[in-house]
Amino acid sequence: MFKNYLKVTLRNLLKNKVFVSINIVGLGLALACCIVAYINSKNNSDFDKNHANIDNIYKIHNIRDNKGDLREYGRVPMPMADVIKNDLVGVDRVFRYEGHTFTVRDVKQDKVFNTRVCYADPGFLESFTFPLLKGDQNTYHTLENAIVTQEYASKFYGDEDPIGKVLTVFDDTGMSFNFTIAGVTQKAPQNSSVHFEILLNMENRFRMYDDEVKGNWGSFAQATFVYFNDPEQAKTFEPKLSKYVSIQNEARPDFVVTKYVLSPMNNHAHISQEIRWDNLRNAMPTAATLTPQLMALLILLVACFNFTNTAIATSNRRLKEIGVRKVLGGSRRQLILQFLAENLTI
Repeated sequence: MFKNYLKVTLRNLLKNKVFVSINIVGLGLALACCIVAYINSKNNSDFDKNHANIDNIYKIHNIRDNKGDLREYGRVPMPMADVIKNDLVGVDRVFRYEGHTFTVRDVKQDKVFNTRVCYADPGFLESFTFPLLKGDQNTYHTLENAIVTQEYASKFYGDEDPIGKVLTVFDDTGMSFNFTIAGVTQKAPQNSSVHFEILLNMENRFRMYDDEVKGNWGSFAQATFVYFNDPEQAKTFEPKLSKYVSIQNEARPDFVVTKYVLSPMNNHAHISQEIRWDNLRNAMPTAATLTPQLMALLILLVACFNFTNTAIATSNRRLKEIGVRKVLGGSRRQLILQFLAENLTI
């Protein structure tokens, strides 16, 4: 019986190639749009989920009152991280992070690439998750060592072990600095707030740029993070930052702030577009995720209506077949199964 249903189904589908093709293409495109919309939404909702301890990380921001308009800025004074380590209790890690694009070369390989070179204080790799593939994760604490991603190392060395290789970084002034690769990590996914190709100790930022900014409350770090073993400590720690407001305002009377706040990193990417001077990668706005979903559902709905209409149209052309099968003893159940088999095959 099943074999007979299958034969009739295939025979009828071959007789109606145009309708079958329209339905397959329409439903296929509609389902493809739905899959893409889901992947787009999933990628956005999972922003920074690759970092295992993202709930424990907060970014320090300041609030500026501009004639009654409170605006949030993503940068705080450069010395603030060091001062917090020495003065305040209740926080487990404090570290800065900055990223710049420089020219990097390996003389022996005779290869040159524009590279995302980042600086970070000790605590960055211990807080954010960048799975270590080779070497020692703590080697970036040393001034002359560098951590690179596997993808970046492959540009220079292919399958060769990059540990111990020396890369030359040229800063904006043309000065060159040599760093030894001492660790290799996985590259962060696209939906991560922080990225790097080469990671160096934060002290290299002052060595390569300007050492005077290190203790200057008028200069700002791109990002300053705090890490709490217990995230609940953030509520009691935030008010302690108010003691530094007057220090910054004295150093920068042109940029007077009212207070410092902690922005939780588990949601930061979704609100960072509203924050000024924020150098981290942000997630897509809500409209960019909802619009593809609505469009995909509408396309799928149209495809379903089209499928239903063509199915009804082709069945009306087979009334004679239905009548003959009933006369020969075919039951209603058999006819239903036959038509269901054909539509399910499509």
